[in-house]
Amino acid sequence: MPGISDTAYPRLKPDPSAKELEEIYTPNLFECGWVEERTRERVPRIGLFVLLKTFQRLRQRYELSAFSTILRAARTARAEINQRYHNQVRESLSDEALQKLSTLLARPAEDTQSAWDRLKQEPKQATTQNTRDFLEHLDWLREYALPSAAFAGVPDVKVKQFAAEARSLDLSSIHDCAEPKRLTLTAALVVVQTARALDDVADMFVRLVHKVHTHAKEALLNTRQITWTEPILS
Repeated sequence: MPGISDTAYPRLKPDPSAKELEEIYTPNLFECGWVEERTRERVPRIGLFVLLKTFQRLRQRYELSAFSTILRAARTARAEINQRYHNQVRESLSDEALQKLSTLLARPAEDTQSAWDRLKQEPKQATTQNTRDFLEHLDWLREYALPSAAFAGVPDVKVKQFAAEARSLDLSSIHDCAEPKRLTLTAALVVVQTARALDDVADMFVRLVHKVHTHAKEALLNTRQITWTEPILS
C-alpha cells in the first residue's frame, strides 16, 4: 500500500511562501467575525483560525476522512478481494493439479534443494551448457503446467502480484498461509515462472546465435587475411 507521499491526497506545504500565507491563509472579515463569535480567549481563537484555514486548504471546503482511515479501508477491501480470488482458484484446481502443487511445497530431505527453491530458479550466463541446463529446467516446469481455467476471471496484474508475493516467501512462510492462499500463490508462481522461462530460453538462444555469428565472422576475416598475405610472404 502507498504512503501519503505517494498519493494525490492533499497535504500542507512545509514551507509556504509569504505570498501563499497572505493569499491563502489570511482570514477575511467574515471569517474574523465568525471566529470571534465562537471564542473568547486569544489561544482558542488562534487555534480555530488555524483549523478553519487548513480545512479550506486541504479539502477544498469538503471534508474527507483521514488518510489512515482510507488506507485501512483500502487494505480491508484488498484483503477481501484477494480472499475471493484465492477461494476461486482453489475451487477450480483439479485433484491432479492439487497433487502437483503439493509436490512443489513438499519439505526436502536434509542438504537437498527444495522444489520450492527450484521453482524460483533464474537463468545463468548464456553458455551452451547453461542453456542445456535451463532447457531441462523448462521441461521440469512444464511438468507442473496448470489448466488455463485455473485463473479464469483473475486479472493478469493480480496473477503477477500473487507470483511476486510467492517469490518473496521461503518454504516455511508459504506453509504459514491458509490453504487457498498457499495454493493460489504457488499456482501463480508456476504460471509466471513458466512464461518467464520461455522468454529466457528464447533470449539465451538469440545470444548464442549472435555469439556463433560473431565468432564465424571473425574466423572468416582471419581466413581472408591469411589468404591475402600468403603470396606476399612467399
